[in-house]
Amino acid sequence: MPDNVPTRVAVYGLDRVPPQRIAEFRWSGETGVIWSVLDAESARVVEEFTHGLRIDGGDGRVRPVDGAHFMHALLTWQDTGDHLLVDESDGAVDWGAWAENPRRARYFVLFAKGGSRDEPTGVVRRLDTDPPTDQAFRRQYRRWLPTQHFELHRQGESTFDHVEISHADAMEVIRRSEARWAREDAERAAGQDSTTGERITYYARVDESHPRDNPRGIARRRHTDPPTDEVFARDMQWRPTEYLRRYWLGQNDVDHVEITEGEAREITSRWQEVRYVETLRARRRRPIDETLPMYFEFYNRTYRIEPGPDGREAGYELDIRSGEIEEDDSHIWEARNPRTHEIKEVDESRYLDLTEAARAHYLRGDGPVFALYAAIDSIYAHARSCARRPTVEEEALIRVIRRRTFALWEKEFARRSAGRAPSFTSWSILVGRPDRAAPKDVPPLPPHA
Repeated sequence: MPDNVPTRVAVYGLDRVPPQRIAEFRWSGETGVIWSVLDAESARVVEEFTHGLRIDGGDGRVRPVDGAHFMHALLTWQDTGDHLLVDESDGAVDWGAWAENPRRARYFVLFAKGGSRDEPTGVVRRLDTDPPTDQAFRRQYRRWLPTQHFELHRQGESTFDHVEISHADAMEVIRRSEARWAREDAERAAGQDSTTGERITYYARVDESHPRDNPRGIARRRHTDPPTDEVFARDMQWRPTEYLRRYWLGQNDVDHVEITEGEAREITSRWQEVRYVETLRARRRRPIDETLPMYFEFYNRTYRIEPGPDGREAGYELDIRSGEIEEDDSHIWEARNPRTHEIKEVDESRYLDLTEAARAHYLRGDGPVFALYAAIDSIYAHARSCARRPTVEEEALIRVIRRRTFALWEKEFARRSAGRAPSFTSWSILVGRPDRAAPKDVPPLPPHA
């Protein structure tokens, strides 16, 4: 690091795609350290910095009142990887030109595990900084952006291998890739899928708060015989949907506009990047502490965090389409750091109540579980007929019934996991009964949940 004092240090948020400049710190001998918040949602980050930075090897904290020492500390501070701090002082290193110097960077070609370097899937580089800076050349932005490939590869979690190549070879791989991308973009603009050759029409689900470049969702129609409709689901995969058919039948009021395949790929790639960052945050989650398990009301479902088999936290989310509680670590950071009133921590008793209320609301079927749900509905109906809330005794009975239904679901899913036939059938009102059309509207959860 240079001996002169940095006069301007910028903070970039890596949880944005592409990374965005969220704050900056300035220093001069006359004013000392001053700072600006460029993104209101990131004020918390600046507040953490101003409370002081604990530097490796030091006993105390370095604060803005320490002036030059604080500016140096910003550039040596290590966090979880969610932020990048860059020296943007006048006369500081031109990072773009600096990184292109072959002596300042090592380049690697990526290829699928078990594959060949002759069929590359990308290029990454490691800049000679302290600590090293890892970047990948991204298709959707045609520029270098931060990557976690080397960290994931070291942990055995990457789906790619890499081999070091020269700077000239790396530029040649990028040149060939850009030519291929341009050709594929032209094919998409002509309305033909570049990978399968079939004709596909894409749609963005829009409303007043979600324009076509940031839609509520993406759907597509594959022009097979008969047509196949799919939606880009929360698991970042294309899944079957009845959305388009129901819209054209007048059973769905959510508007949509036709977009190009290029627009669809750009939007879905952006969502995949965000999900990737969330997954990385979950992988960097802190070791298990005494607070676990933790329970959450999570939008219209429930979520819990508990000790995992690998000695770290594991997240489990209620799937309101099947009733199963599935492992999903990608929401751990969001649950622990909520930014909406729709996420709140609850105790175990409330978690069980909310889980069973959601299952009763979104699922239909036969068997003892749904008979018990009907019993709960009758208790609420009787209370409404008397223009009152359920009594203490009735609420206690409801809790007992819900714990019974929770146990029945657990037993049922254990039975199915063992390869045995289901003891009852169920379906979600979000997709409809297999032999019937899906409902026109899905009502919100009742307030008594």
